Amino acid sequence: MEAFNLGLFGLFGGILAEAAGIMALQTTAAGLRPVWLKDWFFWMWVVFRILCGGVLVLAYVLSGVSLTAFLAIHIGASSPLIIDRKSTRLNSSHLGI
Repeated sequence: MEAFNLGLFGLFGGILAEAAGIMALQTTAAGLRPVWLKDWFFWMWVVFRILCGGVLVLAYVLSGVSLTAFLAIHIGASSPLIIDRKSTRLNSSHLGI
């Protein structure tokens, strides 16, 4: 499969990972939803994490690794989750928690 197509599957995986986190708020009443949902800064980082998923897939493909579409989706989904996990650890260690 061509690198561009696999990159798109990686982006799709990133979108799935981000959507899963945001969908957790679907049962929250509109007035009780977090303010950051309307903040451009939050959405800028959502887009960045999704793009990282696509770039990670392209890095694999350009390194000569043979990927299927299904694997590209999984790799794309892992990127936002890894970034989120690392940022949570950095924030808690910075706060002394």
